[in-house]
Amino acid sequence: MRALMGLIKNRHGTYCAQQRVPARLQAAVAQVLRNGKARQVYLKKSLGTKDLRAANVRAKPIQVGFDRVLGQAEQLLTARPLRASLSAIEIKRMVEALFGKLLADDEAWRFGGRARMAQAEAQLRREGVEFTPAYPLHAQQEQADRWPRYLSAGCHRRGWSSSGLGQIDRAENSGTITITANGQPQLDIVWERKRDRPMKVRARLASRSHLSLAEAGLFFEEVNESCGSAVTEPIYVRGTLQYDGLAWRGELWLDDKTRLAPPSLQDETAVIGPRIVHVDAILECVGQPDVAHMRQQMLLEVSAFLSVAMRKAIRLADQGRVWVWTADLNGCEVRNLGYLEPANPLSMPIPGTVKPVPLYALDNPPRGIDGSTNEISLRNDIADLWKLYRSLGAEQRV
Repeated sequence: MRALMGLIKNRHGTYCAQQRVPARLQAAVAQVLRNGKARQVYLKKSLGTKDLRAANVRAKPIQVGFDRVLGQAEQLLTARPLRASLSAIEIKRMVEALFGKLLADDEAWRFGGRARMAQAEAQLRREGVEFTPAYPLHAQQEQADRWPRYLSAGCHRRGWSSSGLGQIDRAENSGTITITANGQPQLDIVWERKRDRPMKVRARLASRSHLSLAEAGLFFEEVNESCGSAVTEPIYVRGTLQYDGLAWRGELWLDDKTRLAPPSLQDETAVIGPRIVHVDAILECVGQPDVAHMRQQMLLEVSAFLSVAMRKAIRLADQGRVWVWTADLNGCEVRNLGYLEPANPLSMPIPGTVKPVPLYALDNPPRGIDGSTNEISLRNDIADLWKLYRSLGAEQRV
């Protein structure tokens, strides 16, 4: 491939566009550029690449800029009449320059992503232009934790899927996310978050993406807008906790959105044994993809609260496969751990569905296990304690 006229290499091997200024215009060009020089012999600008093909593309809009400077210098020397037409050569030069600029901009947006937008934002600020970015370039400190959840919800609404890898270090967390639609990657996302700093996100279209830049921009705009306004929807979920002790046989409403309920199956062979308690809750979720995260967070908080209030280890249900005795005690086999409820409600049960859990006064606690009871009882101020517990910050609750 041949280099365009006016392309040279500097001592570092980087291509530059250069044009000699006619002698009669050198003083005028220096005035136009306002560089403090008496004369400007050459117009020169680095193209920022060592690749000839890219240099040829980038040189055309630079050469148009050189022509504009020379034209302004001409106007300083003589008053020229307005032109009513352009020559065929000038029109061809303008078309080539525009096409080259469009190609260069497309390459910059595809491979520069948010870095390109940051450059545009910085340039506007330097020029004193007031503007509102199409979408933020990073998620602020208070939004960084929930931004990936809103990204997943945005994918879910469009029927897309997302997968990612993350790396956690003391000073910085980072990772990559790939968004897929119809079996093809559409967006590649790289994020990083330094300790106590906003989360920075860079994205670009995948090589075989059928999305346009406008569609990708609209997607991120919706995600960031939802994240910034913390949009959620109430969803009913049920989780299960386990403990060892007396059976849980009644219901207890910690508040109007959190209910502790008994299982339908109990170990009736012993007074003290492995026990289950269900947790029914209405949670504010970021769409269906957020349910698993919110359920886990809710179970961790309820188990921490009950462990203190009941002075007993209330923990998440054990899972996995273990060796157990066979029913005839003559051997062993591998079985799955876990409790399976025969029928779960599809919505939040109404109060009074089952009998309440017995409550006791603080000055009259249970005095031990005897033949008069076969179920657990709780202190009568447990709902008030739950209210105080929920008033703590998220980091203090777990």
